[in-house]
Amino acid sequence: MKCYIEVTNGIKYIQGIDGYSKLEIADYIELHESSMIMIGLIIDRKEYWYWGRNHIQYSKLWGCVDYMGNVIVPFVYSNMKREFNLIIAEIEEEGICFPNYRHYYFNLRGVPVIYSTKKEMPEWDWVEHSDNKNILIAQKEGKQGIIGATDKPCGEGVRTLTQN
Repeated sequence: MKCYIEVTNGIKYIQGIDGYSKLEIADYIELHESSMIMIGLIIDRKEYWYWGRNHIQYSKLWGCVDYMGNVIVPFVYSNMKREFNLIIAEIEEEGICFPNYRHYYFNLRGVPVIYSTKKEMPEWDWVEHSDNKNILIAQKEGKQGIIGATDKPCGEGVRTLTQN
């Protein structure tokens, strides 16, 4: 999917991600070692009054595009940061007392990576990491399954596949 960034009145927008609507860019981080840009989009903003002050709370989604306007990492992550040569993406879920986070790792080209072994998984859409270091949840061509952390990336580690 192609998209492009435009500036209107000093505010950056991205257009073309979900059709023709323009979404405001909250954060914009260029990864100079690759051709990708990490972008945080403002999806929703909430204003509220607290302790005599007006506050604005933003809901953001993160993803990555390359310099040609192609979406490399989809805009579904609630947080994204760079650590050394990896991109760490998180999806926040509500917990009982505190939020839970599902972690995903990508290299600087947007390829999913198994964090413990630094093994690249180019055939997979994403690899989710859990507290159990020996198994991972992955998605390939719309099907999700459980793979072992040391299995080969060609799909030989797939134990169960279910259709979304």
